Amino acid sequence: MRPAAIEELLRNIGDGVDETLGHRFTILDSAFWYKKRFDTCGDWQSWIWDAVTGKDYHTRQPHFSGFIVCTPRLGRANAEIARLALTNRMSVLYWSPSNGLSLVKSVTTINEDSWVDGWGVETQEIGA
Repeated sequence: MRPAAIEELLRNIGDGVDETLGHRFTILDSAFWYKKRFDTCGDWQSWIWDAVTGKDYHTRQPHFSGFIVCTPRLGRANAEIARLALTNRMSVLYWSPSNGLSLVKSVTTINEDSWVDGWGVETQEIGA
């Protein structure tokens, strides 16, 4: 079962074209990507690196062109994905049911001992 925030995101923008972003996109749940690729990668760091920098073997296209987080607090793996994506100049967005999409500027450590929600996102409005 998907978290409520992901279900709400899919109901509101789903797969398609978003006027805010101005291009077509497909949304994949990170749990789906974990099930698909973790065994191949072998460990968390390799899986994180693969999600951000990996390419399809046949097409040589990146697995992802950007990422959306659905909560202001992140677990360790999602925080590391967001940080690596930002370092690689990829789009990282935060989606809130009340405010829609905003850009993630950075990921901050709040409590590194809490692997479930020890990191937070700092955001700004798109186009600001």
